[in-house]
Amino acid sequence: MDWEDDHELVASLARSAVARTAADELPFFELTAAGFLAGSERARRTARKDEPLGFGGDAALVLISTAALTVTIDVLKQLSQYYSERLVQGAARRTRGWFRRRSAAAPAGVPLPRLSADQIAELRELAYRRAKDAQVPDASAALIADAIVGGIVTRSEAHDEQQ
Repeated sequence: MDWEDDHELVASLARSAVARTAADELPFFELTAAGFLAGSERARRTARKDEPLGFGGDAALVLISTAALTVTIDVLKQLSQYYSERLVQGAARRTRGWFRRRSAAAPAGVPLPRLSADQIAELRELAYRRAKDAQVPDASAALIADAIVGGIVTRSEAHDEQQ
């Protein structure tokens, strides 16, 4: 499952981080997210760590938004890896060939898996480190990490309660 390809999920989680960290960026978030997600793969391949994240001359204005989007994608990639490992471990013998042929992309709306406390802590640490890599101040990096991982946990628990 590649939840990082679900632009709606990425934008939703990143938006909650921006709301907690830099609410003044919210009026520009949808436009920023659309531009970022449209070119996110290319942008991530060419991004340099010593440059602030953003677009054009208003880079400082959208620093938190683009950092939150980047962090969200990285966290969802790690979550996809957890999920894939769990699936493979649970059914490796029976499904090994099936898995190789199957597309890994998660369609929109695929529920997020329930996470262990250790996985939650690892995702939060990853989110914090990625935000710091994007030159986000400590307090804001912590808020971004908490909002993204909290959103993932809330979504996975809400899905469990519905079943």
